[in-house]
Amino acid sequence: MSVVAPTAPHLAPSAAAAPVTVPIDQGTVTFDLPADWEVHRASINNRPPLTADQIRTALRETIGTPALRELARGRRTAVLIVDDLTRPTPTADFIPYVLEEIHAGGIPPEGTVILGGFATHRPMTRPEYVRKVGAEVVARYEYMNHNPFEHLTDVGTTSRGTKVAVNKYYADADLRISLSSVIPHASAGFGGGAKLVLPGVCSIETIAYHHGTFDGERVQIEGNVFRADCEEAARLADHDFSVNVVVNRDMKVAGLFAGDLVAAHRAAVRMARDLYMVPAAPDADLTIVSGHPQDSEFLQAGKALGEYGAPATARPDGVVLFAAAATLGFGVHYLGERRRRGLPLGEPGTGPRASELGDREVVIYSPGVTQMEAGLRLPGAPVFAEPAAAVEAVRETVARRRNGRHTPIVNVIPEGPVAIFGTPPA
Repeated sequence: MSVVAPTAPHLAPSAAAAPVTVPIDQGTVTFDLPADWEVHRASINNRPPLTADQIRTALRETIGTPALRELARGRRTAVLIVDDLTRPTPTADFIPYVLEEIHAGGIPPEGTVILGGFATHRPMTRPEYVRKVGAEVVARYEYMNHNPFEHLTDVGTTSRGTKVAVNKYYADADLRISLSSVIPHASAGFGGGAKLVLPGVCSIETIAYHHGTFDGERVQIEGNVFRADCEEAARLADHDFSVNVVVNRDMKVAGLFAGDLVAAHRAAVRMARDLYMVPAAPDADLTIVSGHPQDSEFLQAGKALGEYGAPATARPDGVVLFAAAATLGFGVHYLGERRRRGLPLGEPGTGPRASELGDREVVIYSPGVTQMEAGLRLPGAPVFAEPAAAVEAVRETVARRRNGRHTPIVNVIPEGPVAIFGTPPA
């Protein structure tokens, strides 16, 4: 796996013992490294957030479909699928403008439902919905969590054999809309788009078959059968309109692409590839990577260590310091529960593969999980709840592995699950 050579000014080494601070869920953590270590910060590229007028324009300049207000004409009900807090989608920043368009087309607020398309994740609470969609939306609109175990209806079978059963509230709505962000995904290439339908609002049987049968690759779109099956399933489920956002470093809307569930998603992917491709110092002795913006759950934060991700920036015998707040603990995923009970499932791409980590040694900073919990994701990696203890473990490990070859080189990756390194496939 190749890495991109460093470029200025993105990777200017620190002049002194500057503390290294990275974002984690709802805060930051600072690691005080030795004064003589050479530190490079490898953050995703940045764009200013879209203004309200720019969001409105992007929603009206649709890709592959009529305008949303035109789709709404003559219809009485709408369902808007949203993702949960393990995804960085700043839904509260743009859902008011989506609702504007729906109501301009004649669908009233009382005919509009916000549906949490969380697949096999846990339901969200009211305070979490407030964080996701905003207090005004929660106060005015009905919202509900998808249940993958009941209230489902069959809509057909994909050409690859996936029997698709979807949420009945979704199926019964006159207008079906999804709101999501497009960031790298271990199997689907990039998240968002049709993934809000499959797995988002599908049955446990549909999700388990799909995830257990098809594999894909992070940041790969073309030839990715995992994503292709998602998109075919969403077509079977008569999905009407897809809103896809690309986020900046502050997890605000840097780009918005709306319309057809494939065409609009691909337009977002093109921007995401440009924004998230990060240069880093090659063959660093230490890579510090945060699970932000997916580290509310440790389970999801591990995506920072996926293919074309942070491990590729550390030398094959280097060290990775992985930071995850895990404010909600290890995390819930019903497919993982099926695995524990020995039921059919399979979740291709979940967690780092051995080939991605190689002989690199991982040290974990996480105040939200125990050693036992972390071992479910990263077996054998030590866990520290205090930054200073994690740094001490890293110093010892780097010293042992470096063998005095040179001044230690450090890559700091603040947005681990989002950043792309190397030369990924199309």
